[in-house]
Amino acid sequence: MALFDNYAEMGCVCFDVEFSRATDPKDGKDWIMYIGTEESGDPDQVAELMGAFLLHFQSKDSFSLEWAYYSSRNRMDEQGGGAVFVTAGSTQWINTGMWVHRKQLEHEKAQGK
Repeated sequence: MALFDNYAEMGCVCFDVEFSRATDPKDGKDWIMYIGTEESGDPDQVAELMGAFLLHFQSKDSFSLEWAYYSSRNRMDEQGGGAVFVTAGSTQWINTGMWVHRKQLEHEKAQGK
């Protein structure tokens, strides 16, 4: 698709995008898009690309993605993850570390600390 080709030409893509025909025509989908990477990826780039895709086609659909950060070593702040929900008009993020921090502050406030 030209939209993805143009995006890749800008040198912005650190993940693979692949399209294939849907195997079950009864589900209403003609094409399936796979996004992946061998080593590591950038969820920001995926969200930006999907927002551009939805906006370009004036789609009322949405895209969501969850991911995990992990390390082979047990160190503080090297684990966690996040999620993003994308529509043509907005992108909403959650980071597990920030969510836990907010919950901890809410708990401390409720305890009068």
